[in-house]
Amino acid sequence: MEIIPAIDIMGGKCVRLKRGEKKEVTVYPLCPEEYAKKWREEGAKTLHVVDLDGAFTGKMENLETIAMIIGSTDAKVQVGGGIRTVETAKKILEMGAERVIVSTAALSGEKEAEKIFSECEGKVMVSLDCRNENCGRHGRVRNRCNGHIEGRGALRNEPESH
Repeated sequence: MEIIPAIDIMGGKCVRLKRGEKKEVTVYPLCPEEYAKKWREEGAKTLHVVDLDGAFTGKMENLETIAMIIGSTDAKVQVGGGIRTVETAKKILEMGAERVIVSTAALSGEKEAEKIFSECEGKVMVSLDCRNENCGRHGRVRNRCNGHIEGRGALRNEPESH
């Protein structure tokens, strides 16, 4: 079993949101790259980094901080939060991330998600943040019933059947 610690970033700082609510935020004292070093020293082989600003707005806003995290550790880093385009996904991978995480794009059935899956094959993970049979999108702000995932054929790299 591998335990993957998360580093959530908002405004360039390491934070934790209570139940995903951005109005209920705890800001931690160290800079995010210090937490990355700390987790690596504790034995973490992989780090889960989320740009919460990007998750809420749809545009990654902490790229500089993410680059510093990637550069500060030899741990594998997976990055999510606001990755809605293939250009953004490629940029994150070029920065040295092991993989990118998409959620909103996959849940929304956006054609851009299919491009991310095909052009970054093997380097994409889909994250589903679900509670009470609802999967959150846009940083968990918008929910939808999870009776099925739109674009699920793209998730399996198979055509959708109706």
